[in-house]
Amino acid sequence: VYANFHIGGVIGLTMVPLVADALGGEAAFLVSGALGIIWAVCGAVIMTQVHTAVTSVQQDTAVTVNAPQPSNQIPLPEPHHHQRMKQDSVQGSKAPQQQRDQRQGFSWRIDAGSWRQIALLCYAHAVIGLGFFIMQNFIPLLLASLGSNNLALTGRLSSMPWLAAAVVGMMTGSAADSLIRNGLPTL
Repeated sequence: VYANFHIGGVIGLTMVPLVADALGGEAAFLVSGALGIIWAVCGAVIMTQVHTAVTSVQQDTAVTVNAPQPSNQIPLPEPHHHQRMKQDSVQGSKAPQQQRDQRQGFSWRIDAGSWRQIALLCYAHAVIGLGFFIMQNFIPLLLASLGSNNLALTGRLSSMPWLAAAVVGMMTGSAADSLIRNGLPTL
């Protein structure tokens, strides 16, 4: 998610000065706003499809794993470690109301582990917000104060930290996914 966020910064900082030079400041505002709305709608559609597919796979896995096996068939393989832990916790220790909440999806109940996740998310968003402020506002002003009069060049130079953040975000996200697949503990 955040890698795409940074790619948006790269595209915006390189595109807006070119549109502003060619069509004026109002057109740059309208074009970037329209593209942002289109991008948000596409993201909402894609995320809805992904959520539907993941929910379908999870339901199919739960039904298949819990189904009784006839004695003449080969037993199904064990589910992945994180699926087995989830099933054990749902089947074993949770009250019926909590089991219903989990099957229905979202629940407003927050346990001790969730508070830790919320605190870490707040910290991450504060750091990201500071980085966003510095990259979005300070760098173009710094370049302008150093004598850069070319708006397109200032936009391209200002987009470099965004590009670096996007590349690093994709690499670390891929590494984190790999570590999770290999069974390392998560939050």
